[in-house]
Amino acid sequence: MIKIHPYVFVGLETNTKARLKSSKKVYVDIESILKIISEEQSVSVEDILSETRHREVVNGRQLFCYIMRERFGFPYAKIGRLIKRNHATILHSNRVHMNNYQFDKDYKSMCDRVIRRVGEM
Repeated sequence: MIKIHPYVFVGLETNTKARLKSSKKVYVDIESILKIISEEQSVSVEDILSETRHREVVNGRQLFCYIMRERFGFPYAKIGRLIKRNHATILHSNRVHMNNYQFDKDYKSMCDRVIRRVGEM
């Protein structure tokens, strides 16, 4: 008979195991994140939350979705509720963000500035 330790996570790194056991909660100030993005993109928070399709607004919205998902681990559905979109829209938004981040130098530098400022919060 094989004994299995209750905290064995097959295929995960050591650091990941510690994070899974941690009960530490992260509090996210969504309004501050939106304000940082709006300042960097020179658009208003209301524009980011609206249905406007201008490039600067869409880039800010995509960056917000990416930060909420990758930095804070929000589910797609919850991010969608925050900005009044469908979860599939958020999934698509993250894919487009990654493509823009990889190939557009201006977009990448703007994203790096925003992520740095969000990290300092």
